[in-house]
Amino acid sequence: METGRQKSAFNLEIDIDKRVKEIMELFGDFTSGIRMLLLLQRTKDGGNANDEEKRVFDSYITFSTEEFKSKLKNLLILKHFQKVPTRIYVSANPRNLKKVIKYIELALVEAHYADDVCAKSVRTKLIRNPRHFLMQQANKDSSLFLLDLDDEDDKDIMGIALQRIAELDIEEVMRYRTKNGWHIVVKPFNLELWQSVGEVKKDPLLLLDY
Repeated sequence: METGRQKSAFNLEIDIDKRVKEIMELFGDFTSGIRMLLLLQRTKDGGNANDEEKRVFDSYITFSTEEFKSKLKNLLILKHFQKVPTRIYVSANPRNLKKVIKYIELALVEAHYADDVCAKSVRTKLIRNPRHFLMQQANKDSSLFLLDLDDEDDKDIMGIALQRIAELDIEEVMRYRTKNGWHIVVKPFNLELWQSVGEVKKDPLLLLDY
């Protein structure tokens, strides 16, 4: 006979699997290639602005859609048991492995000729925080932007943004609702022309769950 704890665990797995399916359906185009999955606490939610290690609860580098799905489930389970508000993100732009390796090689060469403090910093990051190298903008394999729109005075500003997108002939890839507004993923455009609402992020993280 199942105990209450067993039933609870069973129900949790059902809920997690359902959420995984929802995320995979919505963000299916952002699951292939080399991706960074992150479970973190935003600075505005209490995360440490000066210490990435204290904001990131866990992270995975995934190389395929199948691996992405598996690691996403792990992060959703971990998120369920957090006592502080956390969010799950994925890199909108996949990473280019050749660029990453070249970046690391150059960093190590520079470290070889740097002072001991700088050299130690580079080598420690390589061992303890490889995502630092992976997530450098120079190492991305595409150039999608993100329009981050927060509601203003509880008003949805989507209409203003869409009008500006049409005027500038910006190609939209996808959009989704966030806790306090909208995210619109778009193809690259001249940032100097965007004198409108929200913030433009050049190498963004997509919000999968909050």
